[in-house]
Amino acid sequence: MLKNYLHVTFRNITKNKGYSFIIIFGLALSLSLSLLITQMIYNFTRFDRFHENKDRIYRLVTTRTGENRAEDFATAPFPMASALTDSVPGIESSTVWSWGLSGNAIGRGKVFPFYTRFAGEDFFRLFSYKLKHGDPAVALQQPNSIVLTSEIAFLYFGEDNPVGEILQFGQWGDYTVTGVLEDTSRLKTHIDLRSMISLSTLPSLEKRGMLTPRSENWKNISSFVYVMLEPGVSPQRIEDGANRLAAERIQDQKFAYHFWLQPLTGIVPGPDLQNSAGDVIPWAVIYVLLAVALLVVLSAAFNYTNLSTAQALSRAREVGIRKVIGARRYQIFLQFIGESVTMALLAFILAFVFYRAILIPLFFRLHDIFRTYFYFTENWTTLGYFLLFAVGTGIAAGIIPAIHISRFQPVQAMRNLPGLRVVSRISLRKGLIVFQSALSVIFIISTLVAVDQLNYIRKADPGMRTEGLITVSLEGVDYGIFKQKVIQDARVRGIAGTEYLPGTSGQGGLVLKRSDAPLERRVVIIDSDAGFIPVFGLQIVAGSNFPDTASSSKETLVILNETAVKELEFGGPQDAVGRSLLMKDGQRIRVAGVVKDFAHSSITRDQGAAALRFLPEQCRVAVLHVETAEIKGVAASLQQMWGSFESAAPFEYALFADQIEEELGGMKVMMKSIRFVSILTVIISCLGFLGIADYSSRIRRKEIGIRKVCGAGEWNLVKLLSRNFMGMLALAVAPAIPLTWWFNGVLLSLHDKRVGMRAELFILGACLVMILGMGIVLSQTIRAARTDPADILRHE
Repeated sequence: MLKNYLHVTFRNITKNKGYSFIIIFGLALSLSLSLLITQMIYNFTRFDRFHENKDRIYRLVTTRTGENRAEDFATAPFPMASALTDSVPGIESSTVWSWGLSGNAIGRGKVFPFYTRFAGEDFFRLFSYKLKHGDPAVALQQPNSIVLTSEIAFLYFGEDNPVGEILQFGQWGDYTVTGVLEDTSRLKTHIDLRSMISLSTLPSLEKRGMLTPRSENWKNISSFVYVMLEPGVSPQRIEDGANRLAAERIQDQKFAYHFWLQPLTGIVPGPDLQNSAGDVIPWAVIYVLLAVALLVVLSAAFNYTNLSTAQALSRAREVGIRKVIGARRYQIFLQFIGESVTMALLAFILAFVFYRAILIPLFFRLHDIFRTYFYFTENWTTLGYFLLFAVGTGIAAGIIPAIHISRFQPVQAMRNLPGLRVVSRISLRKGLIVFQSALSVIFIISTLVAVDQLNYIRKADPGMRTEGLITVSLEGVDYGIFKQKVIQDARVRGIAGTEYLPGTSGQGGLVLKRSDAPLERRVVIIDSDAGFIPVFGLQIVAGSNFPDTASSSKETLVILNETAVKELEFGGPQDAVGRSLLMKDGQRIRVAGVVKDFAHSSITRDQGAAALRFLPEQCRVAVLHVETAEIKGVAASLQQMWGSFESAAPFEYALFADQIEEELGGMKVMMKSIRFVSILTVIISCLGFLGIADYSSRIRRKEIGIRKVCGAGEWNLVKLLSRNFMGMLALAVAPAIPLTWWFNGVLLSLHDKRVGMRAELFILGACLVMILGMGIVLSQTIRAARTDPADILRHE
């Protein structure tokens, strides 16, 4: 019987080649996208799964309430880890992972910029990160110990085992290498792994006044606290203990603190918390991806449903004969379900080819980071899931036609084909066509809105110069020495030093206090020199620039932006000049001037309070202002000059305008992704329209012939055949518009700076779908209307 079913199935596929192509090709396109999305979701949900005790490890999270808002932080007070371990039973181990040191480090005569984190001695007991060299049990035990990443170790020491080597970290002291991490580039982990300094080093740095005290500060919620529970211990017990300790030890009139445990495997994907250090993937991203995959597959499956119900009359006699000779309804049902599943499996084979040969290369071209972030591989388990998904799609697509066709009564099927009703008033097929068309409208309009958002950010005034600027990462070279040599080149109109490039980064900021009032605000600080304002073309509205002779060792000067002046509640720019501010560690700074607001953080974000601080020794990037025509010549001179500096890193430069453009990478990925899905959805929808329009024209050939004999003109016939399709397209637009408005409102809400949704984009998107749909329908109806009636009626 199975052999017979397969024989009938392949006979029908070859008999209706055009319809079979529409169904299989459309399903293949949608299934290939679903395979890609499934792999993306699989990658997203594999974070931190490699840790041996992952089910017992939790991160302590803080909810801080006050000033009419509640904020969730991924961090907690530094001393909470040891206090919990000492006073709350049920904790097997705990560790702290905290912000570390930065600067230039020297090893074997090589100088590189260096960024570290502090980590507790039990870090490797909780987490299953492997060491290439060193003993994880003692690597972070002694003060001034450092564990390097494999990339950093290679820069300084090549392939040698560096354990026991010394890294000179300038003012921070000398550190002994006690371990080297294995390559972590393929690990899915929420932790932004950097080289790690032993936590026991921190108290000595705090005592010397080199770091803001945090090891005994219960109000400073800037450290990551992890605990590993004993088997069978309830997280609620630890949470109660943490909140009891907070009530005893945190005395804060402004804020209330509540602590809760976040499972290690629930961090990514998980809620977007402040102070997160590493990847943040909200569950909303997973849900959106699943919805897109489901909608696209449903759109393709509906092509099968539509064409199968449309062709039901042509197979009614076959069903009647089968029932007359003894076939039961369930056997007819299984026959048609089998045909649907067979087509889905054929589509799956083609989809896998599309997925591997086309989609993955296109996906990796969206952004370079995807090549290291996503690891697409198939094993028997994933292939099994893919296969089950294809079978499920086939069953979902074929179940409605199978139910209705298997219901045919043999007498009616054999004697009264015209009176046979597959689905009442073919409302099902109309509904499916409306669904496909609405989906196309939603994605096309979404593409237009995404392009509009991208252009909006591009055209926004950053408040600073972006063209004609060359940026050079100093890679350990002293900025003062670099400046002295570069400024001798007459082609260089100006040079600035900066800690980081404005418009390209998001900084957390520091708390500044008014010295004359009980007021404090968080302000983004950019360490720079006197060249920053003229090179970037900032406009001074009060006071003056840093003097060229200013000394950062005597008095720290800052220049505020206008937003900082407002948030610190000065009377105006002039009122702020000369005022003193206090940093959190008590250091006093003086306001030298005020500049107009500029894009100090990523250009995709709202710009808040910011200040330039005169600290040339902290400058890690040099920015040169040159004429656009001189950029290549100046870059070549810098290349030759680089060898005279003490740096083992190769010379690299970039154009500031290009780096600003790179900040739009996320938006570009979103736009290209929506555009790709839109094209896919429209292709699938158009294939469905093509099949239904062609079939509708075929089954009305006799009517067309009679009408032409009776004098009907071609245009009247075209209107007759197209009228229903035009109505369905118009009907699709009605629900699509509000759904698109809501969908794009959600997408735009992810951006601080967002464009308003314009009505003309919605009108344009709806018109594009209607024009495209009607163009396909008219191609079939015009062909049918031009058919010679003699050719039609000769065979009737």
